[in-house]
Amino acid sequence: MDNRLAARESVNHLTACGHRRIGLVTSSNSYLSSANRMRGYLDALEEAGLEAENALIAYASADYSFASGKQAARKLLTIPNPPSAIFCVSDILALGVIAEAGKLGLKVPEDLSVMGFDDVDYTTMFHPYLSTVAVPCYELGRGSMQLLYDHIHHKPGAGTGVYLPHQVVYRETTAQKR
Repeated sequence: MDNRLAARESVNHLTACGHRRIGLVTSSNSYLSSANRMRGYLDALEEAGLEAENALIAYASADYSFASGKQAARKLLTIPNPPSAIFCVSDILALGVIAEAGKLGLKVPEDLSVMGFDDVDYTTMFHPYLSTVAVPCYELGRGSMQLLYDHIHHKPGAGTGVYLPHQVVYRETTAQKR
């Protein structure tokens, strides 16, 4: 799956909604997926002619926790001229952002648009339903096991990789900037 492209498409959606100050909640881990999602965020800002500001990037702890999403949101939402939208590299971080925004008196999506990444089950358990990127987890696991099996059995082309498509899912947490 192309994490960079999926992130870029997500942030493009936010710019298409009129958002010009878009925050990023990423992680302090060393996962390639997190790095590529951050690159996609930066690509989209550049395409839209927007400057990437360090003040609009918050690093959650490496564990991708709800609590670290809340802490990152507080950092972004309490600066002078805070973002009107936040892109998060995972859904659990995004849910933390939504919770903290509510604590600060902000309504999602009326005051703040939030976009997640992963499309895990709990993104549609509570309103507002989270806009996110659907990651084909089953197919990723199946493809990984097939690659491993082929490699172990010395099959031709083993280890070449498999590209899986993503889908940006627009739900209730993103809206036109007011």
